[in-house]
Amino acid sequence: MNSAQFNALIRQAKNKDEQAVIILNKFCINVIRRHLSLKFNSRQEVEDWAHDIFVYKILSNLPDKLILHPVAWLYKISDNYVYTELKKQKRTLEYKDDIYSDQEFVDLYHKYMLEKVLKDEDELTVKILVLNLHYGYTFEDIGILLKMKPATARQRASRVKRKIRYKKSQNPNKFSL
Repeated sequence: MNSAQFNALIRQAKNKDEQAVIILNKFCINVIRRHLSLKFNSRQEVEDWAHDIFVYKILSNLPDKLILHPVAWLYKISDNYVYTELKKQKRTLEYKDDIYSDQEFVDLYHKYMLEKVLKDEDELTVKILVLNLHYGYTFEDIGILLKMKPATARQRASRVKRKIRYKKSQNPNKFSL
């Protein structure tokens, strides 16, 4: 459905044309359902949200201005409605266990990013990083423990740290490692 057809349906729906409301209902709910089903797994919840959005947000407040991009407009309305509903649900949670504190979230993010970077590294390099960064061993001590030259241990650790800095520079809005 193009923008002209959509706007014509809205004008007809404002004039209490039942056929226009039925067509508008079918189109809007299909678009909203398809959009929300890509984001959420609960099919029943998506169905409920789609009907609520159409009845409470669209039909009760039919816009006066022309909608140039009806699908994008419906996406925006549905996203705003769903995120508001999800915020309401989080406010009513009784147990703090369900919500991570800011520091717990940052720690989880760091662990995830570190695992993502280290998944391609060999076991020896991971051991070197853990010994150096977590336990505080010097590269001389690591060389003795792992029977290798300290310079080799330093080079392996340096290579991974460069990789982490590069990933960080690719996502400057994310938390730092």
